[in-house]
Amino acid sequence: MIIESNFIKDEDKREVMEGYTPDFPCACKLTNVASVRHQNVTWHWHPVFEINYIMEGEADYLFPGGSIHLKKGDAIFYNMDVLHSVKVTGGSDRWKQYTLFFDINFLAGIYNSVWETRYISPVVKSKKMSAVPITPDSRENIQMISEILAIIDLFRDESFGYEFEIRSRLSRFWCLFLQANPDKLAVEDENSSVSENMIGMIEYIQENYHDQVFLKDIAAAGLMSERECTRVFNRSVHMAPIHYLNHYRVHMAARMLRQTDDPIALIAEKCGFSSPAYFSKVFREETGDLPKDYRAENKITGDIFA
Repeated sequence: MIIESNFIKDEDKREVMEGYTPDFPCACKLTNVASVRHQNVTWHWHPVFEINYIMEGEADYLFPGGSIHLKKGDAIFYNMDVLHSVKVTGGSDRWKQYTLFFDINFLAGIYNSVWETRYISPVVKSKKMSAVPITPDSRENIQMISEILAIIDLFRDESFGYEFEIRSRLSRFWCLFLQANPDKLAVEDENSSVSENMIGMIEYIQENYHDQVFLKDIAAAGLMSERECTRVFNRSVHMAPIHYLNHYRVHMAARMLRQTDDPIALIAEKCGFSSPAYFSKVFREETGDLPKDYRAENKITGDIFA
C-alpha cells in the first residue's frame, strides 16, 4: 500500500514514516504538495535509508554542505540520519514525490551478516554518500530508476508475494547503486561530527524558538564556539544561525496564520518575536508578504508542511 500523506515530524524532529512497521521495515509514501509560495519541508532526519522519486514538479534538495536541484523523473538517495530539507521551486502547480523508507535489516537480514559488512556498512560510514542524486543520464542510473518505479508499483498492487519481490528489487537497486558510486564508498570525512552537532543545534532552535535565543545558546547546544557554530551553519544549511532561527520562527508563524484565527500580535509572541512590528519586518523579508496578506492568500483548514 502506498501511504498518501503530508510531511509530518515527531517530537524529535524526525520524519514520521507512516506504514513503516518492524515486521516489514520498508514503506512507500506519496507526498502531494500544492506549490504554496515560500514554503519548504523543514530540516529533519530519520534512522533509516530514504529514496525520493520526483513524480511531478521540481525542487531543491538540501543537505549539510550542499543542495541539488531535481525535477520530474529524477531521484535522490539519503543515507541514515542525514539532515535534509526540500524547497519546492519552479512555479509548478503541483509537486509530487514518492518516498521509499527501509532500514539496514531489510536488506542485511541479520546483524553483522556478509550483506551488512560488505555491502551496506561502507555506505553508512561514507560521508560522501550522505545524499546522492540519481538522474536518468546514464545506463546505470536509468536501471536504478527502473527498479525504484518497479518497487512503487509493487507497493501499489500488493500482489501475492510482493514483499519478497520488493526486497529482491531493492537488492538489485542497491547493487547498481554501489557499482555506480565506487569512489564514494567508506570515505571518512574530517568533519564527521558536523552532522551530529548540527542536529543538536537545530533541535535546540526548534525546541526553544518561542523563547529568547542567543548565538551562544545555539553554539553551546552543538558543543562548539560561536565562530565555529556560524561557520558550520553557513556550510550546512546555507544561512547563519540567527537567520535560521528567524527562518524557523517564520515557518511556524506561517503555519499558525494558515491554520488558526489567532491575532497576528499573539502569533508574533508565540513565535519568539520581540514585537509585532519586528515580526512583520522579518516575515516580509522571508516570504515577500506581510503576515495579514499571507493569511488572506493562504488560509487553509489543514497543514501542508508540519
